Amino acid sequence: MKRTSLTLSILLLFAGGCSSENEDLKTKIEDIPPIMPPSDLLKGNYIGLIQCKSLYENHLFTVYRLLSEVDNKDHSQEFLESEELKKWCDISDDQKIRCGYIEKFKEKSNELAISQDLSREDFWSEKDLAEFYAYKTYEFATMAIEEEELGSERIAKLQISDDLSTCMDYRDYVDGNLKVDIDVENPEQLEGLSKKDFNELSLNDQAMMYVLGRGVKQDFKEAVRLFSIMAEEGNEYAQANLGLMYSDGKGVKQDYEKALYWFKKAAEQGNAGAIMSLGFLYAKGHGVHKDLDEARRLYRLSAEQGNWMAHRKLGYMYKEGEGVRIDLVYALMWFILAVSSGDKVSDSEVYELRDVLDNSQISQANEMAEQCTSSEYFDCSYPKNEINWECPPSEYFKCVYSNNESNWDPLAFVCNYESDEPLTLQIENETLRIGSLDVKHQFKILKRNNSSIEWNDTSYMKVPFNVSHILDLENEELTFSLSLLSPEETKLDCLQVKENEIEDYEKDMRSVMVEEGWTPRLPPLSFYLKMAKDKDHPKVIHQMNLRCESLQYTEAVAVLSSRCDDLDILSKESEIKQCMGDSTFSVWKEMKNDLLYHVNKHESLNNLYKYLSNAQLQRQSSIITKTYNKSFINFLNKKEDENCWGDLTGDLCWEEEKFMCKKLREEKSLQHWFENLTSN
Repeated sequence: MKRTSLTLSILLLFAGGCSSENEDLKTKIEDIPPIMPPSDLLKGNYIGLIQCKSLYENHLFTVYRLLSEVDNKDHSQEFLESEELKKWCDISDDQKIRCGYIEKFKEKSNELAISQDLSREDFWSEKDLAEFYAYKTYEFATMAIEEEELGSERIAKLQISDDLSTCMDYRDYVDGNLKVDIDVENPEQLEGLSKKDFNELSLNDQAMMYVLGRGVKQDFKEAVRLFSIMAEEGNEYAQANLGLMYSDGKGVKQDYEKALYWFKKAAEQGNAGAIMSLGFLYAKGHGVHKDLDEARRLYRLSAEQGNWMAHRKLGYMYKEGEGVRIDLVYALMWFILAVSSGDKVSDSEVYELRDVLDNSQISQANEMAEQCTSSEYFDCSYPKNEINWECPPSEYFKCVYSNNESNWDPLAFVCNYESDEPLTLQIENETLRIGSLDVKHQFKILKRNNSSIEWNDTSYMKVPFNVSHILDLENEELTFSLSLLSPEETKLDCLQVKENEIEDYEKDMRSVMVEEGWTPRLPPLSFYLKMAKDKDHPKVIHQMNLRCESLQYTEAVAVLSSRCDDLDILSKESEIKQCMGDSTFSVWKEMKNDLLYHVNKHESLNNLYKYLSNAQLQRQSSIITKTYNKSFINFLNKKEDENCWGDLTGDLCWEEEKFMCKKLREEKSLQHWFENLTSN
């Protein structure tokens, strides 16, 4: 039944003596959409609150107009700012309550405006809202006078009828009686995190703050970005949360297959929340064939870890008879377990079932719940043969959900472009890695057979070409067709080698590089940043700082050796200053500070995420420094009118690289800087 907060009788009472002559309701006013119900979207709740506040204010004004016979409907703001408002609030108990909620709507909307950096003017002006609701409430009242029956269909079809009902939900929302927050498995831990400095939190915890709008502006897209980083690193909580974002379509396009993928990844690590969410997909048939038996198995696995949401889900299955016979006693047991973890939704179900069951049944459910918790959820009076386990519950995911790809033997290939630049390719379990020496792209294998591999690019970098391939395991060959940035295709023929031969092959290539004095060609930092999917990804920042460390080192060493050839960069600064003189030393000191900045940045990220081993760091630094040495020499010898900016075909452009390193130090977000730069 539709609820309405507007008392028609009071409008009719005051409207009874007003002129039947219709006012000019054709005046152009801004069209305001229907009020959306409260949800976990804080921005939407803010909009709903300011709409309800204006609607209630103009309901008061309509009563005032009809009783006082005020003809000018544009006096609403004047009335709301006058002393008359308080008098009209006291006209009846209903009006007193409504005036109280005007203040509550105002307080809550102000709270959200501050925490989420919102302003009413971002949506509608106060004048537009007032004009719209003054018109709609007056239309509602005059139509009610004309109708013989107050519950007529014509009145029910008015937008204002739905809006008034929705505002009743907002009354519950501001009173704390309507739960619209995102369910959090560990609310106590969340409260502790909310008190910490945001920058000290892990990326997964930062993402949760963005989801909930705690201490930061609610931003689902930023949450997805941070969850994705940690999910790729194997964090089970980020994987479970990323699955939820895909399942709910928050911050990304709704995609049940991707949700399924990430729930499985987290579930394989034993994450109870992900197991429960996986069960929900099977219960609803989202991204998979509907399978209530499998849903119940998964809910049970999650419930045995104490997951209160799984307890609630099992309660509903037995209450509604979803895939099982209806068993209200068993349903009550599960709801009681959920309530013991603070679930308010289950609390209402417990009250409802207690009204239906007799005392002996309620006592039985309580005893079962107590036995279940005392046994740590392993002895919960499960009905005999309730579930047909394909595998023992303790090994369920290893047995049933392990991907078929893991049964395939690992593969290794050595590949060469036509330009003879070497590449290696390795396929192991769900991962495909392709690259040159230490610089590799990584893909997630979705499906695999003897003739093809289906993968998903999960690398933090975009591959700058489209790839098609032919896998011929019988002849131990793999052929890639690469459509580069130009329309021309390049063939990449790969021969299969033994897995341990990859490392030997790369050692040989390094020896060749040293012997022949080969300087590797690195992409400009601007191109590297352009190809990054997430330009603030820690791995992007790590690699750019590693590059900029070599650049600043090259410059600092070159300046020092040109002035003080008997000193090196580790010499005492007092000696360097004495050799250089004050003015030159101050410039050199700034170079060294920039060098230390990049060293500290890439080392802290590498310590946190373990991107490269010490040996890999040394090899990469050696390669990069050699490249920048050549770039610096070209810079010193270039002609005055020569411009190398944006050149992707030659050596690195020193001025451009130096500019990019400067931006890396200055900009808080490379993503925002790059987007602003390219949009202009």
